[in-house]
Amino acid sequence: MRCPIMKKWFYIQIACLLPLSVFGEQRILTDAGREVLLRDDGSWEYLSDDRFGTLSDGSRIRLKPGGSWEIEEDETRFVTIPAEALKRSEDTVRTDKLYLEIFGITIESQRGKNRKNSTLRAQMLVDIKIETSRFDLSGFKKDLIKVSDSRGRLYETKQITLQENISDTEKVVRITLDGAPRWWGIKFFQVEFEKGFLRHDRKIRLKKSIADVTRLEVDTLSEQ
Repeated sequence: MRCPIMKKWFYIQIACLLPLSVFGEQRILTDAGREVLLRDDGSWEYLSDDRFGTLSDGSRIRLKPGGSWEIEEDETRFVTIPAEALKRSEDTVRTDKLYLEIFGITIESQRGKNRKNSTLRAQMLVDIKIETSRFDLSGFKKDLIKVSDSRGRLYETKQITLQENISDTEKVVRITLDGAPRWWGIKFFQVEFEKGFLRHDRKIRLKKSIADVTRLEVDTLSEQ
């Protein structure tokens, strides 16, 4: 009877000996756009008087107290997802050169005949609606498009195809991605178009809330 108690006490001692740095400090952006450092001891502090915002094309900017601003190139060091932002999609952008919209995202899950114990295969279909006077499917290069979820997982692009030819200037392009999340805990999907995509001179980010995503169980995955 003493063994479980001794084992529990041993783990408590080990935990007490671990340095707080093991758990790591975090830099976050508050809902108000302020940069904050969260310490391991439960305290926090503002790191600067700067604030952050988002341009219409999805780029993040740093607003400085003196009245100047600049593009924030590296957001990976921040937790940058305000609570309210998780509840809505930001799936369209219009510039002077093009219009982009996440037209829809579908998660397809395939199981074998014995559905109870079969291996699950899954993929995502991301349909992008585009309006531009100079459409060229070859401009949809895999290395210029990244799709990730709110937990930071990147999905590999399997293929890019023309899904619907609405008019000479309006198309729907489908991005087929390998794999899909297990659904739990995912808040949104993000599609990033790198600088140079369709000759655009800035990075574009679009976001689709998980509430707006369709999930299907199918016998065969599409476009195989």
